[in-house]
Amino acid sequence: MDLGEKQYRNALGRFTTGVCVVSAVNDMGAPIGMTINSFSSLSLDPSLIQWSIKKQSLCYPLFSHLESYSISVLSDHQAHISHRYARAGDHVMSPEDYSSTGSGVPFIKGALAHFECCSWGRMEAGDHDILIAIVDKFSSDTEGKPLVFFGGAYRPLLIE
Repeated sequence: MDLGEKQYRNALGRFTTGVCVVSAVNDMGAPIGMTINSFSSLSLDPSLIQWSIKKQSLCYPLFSHLESYSISVLSDHQAHISHRYARAGDHVMSPEDYSSTGSGVPFIKGALAHFECCSWGRMEAGDHDILIAIVDKFSSDTEGKPLVFFGGAYRPLLIE
């Protein structure tokens, strides 16, 4: 079967995802962030999560070999933060966007959930690497709605 890349991407875009920011401290001590929508739980015991990064991404050297980082699940009021850290180029975090954990790992203020992680493994998968981490600490807010992505755009999530 010959898959046209654009048509394949469009078909994958029919799956609704949440939007997250992976954040960490770079080698120079600056907080960095990158928007992802490939986040998912992997295991409850041990508490593993996974996300992926494209090998050709400009962010790949910054994010593919992190030892510790956080993942923040964005709320529907945080599309501007998603846009900021999805852009190519500088991924140093703006001070108004983040706080830091007790161990110094940055996370997005006001996000619905935060997961403080340590790298557990990595697997090559085509043009991406799948990064697996063990969750050391987490917090979540029971209020608010998630920022969701569907068909190439942010969409409202209707909760009845």
